[in-house]
Amino acid sequence: MKICKICGREIVNKNVSHCSKQCVAKNKLSSLEETDIQVALTGIFGDGHIGKSSGKYHTYSTNSKYKEYIDYKKSMLRTLIPSGTRESTNRGYKKAKIYSFSTYEHSILSYMAENSVENNLKMLSLLGVALWFYDDGSLHYSKHFYNLNTHKFSEEIQYDLFIPFFKNILDVKATIAYDRKTDGRVFTYLRFNKSDSNATNINELLKKYPIHCFKYKTF
Repeated sequence: MKICKICGREIVNKNVSHCSKQCVAKNKLSSLEETDIQVALTGIFGDGHIGKSSGKYHTYSTNSKYKEYIDYKKSMLRTLIPSGTRESTNRGYKKAKIYSFSTYEHSILSYMAENSVENNLKMLSLLGVALWFYDDGSLHYSKHFYNLNTHKFSEEIQYDLFIPFFKNILDVKATIAYDRKTDGRVFTYLRFNKSDSNATNINELLKKYPIHCFKYKTF
């Protein structure tokens, strides 16, 4: 009997080494550099994007008004191959420059895109959390609390998965905040109040991975 090295289940097809596409992806994931994984996960939890066009697998892309941050993310990629940095002009009111890059397609990116939020969350390290706050976090400087823009996820996911996750990995207590629009729409996001060392722990984490253009997110 042939056994899958990843999950331990019996392999029916004796010509393959793993029992499913997910186990093949998990095996490849083990060979990926940790920094690659954390940058790629900002395509799930941050403001990056993991998408698929005409290729077999997914690609990762991200943008920022700070070239320093784009360079920082690119510098951490070892296995995922990035494109050159592209520069464009925001068509909005301020018409600021926007910097971006994407990677070549990779089966690991497809695995992340098709994976559950819960399983992707299990892959997130402290570096990934710091990148998440750099992507989508904001600091209320005078009152020392952080907000994390998580409104693309349901309130249930934020309550059942994100709040326990942040308690376990950073020992911070998150609460759900509500942004009520005049047209009746309601968006939820996470807030980390000043009490219980919440702001201090997040601040210390960001200082562990300092990025000058985001100095305003620390105190």
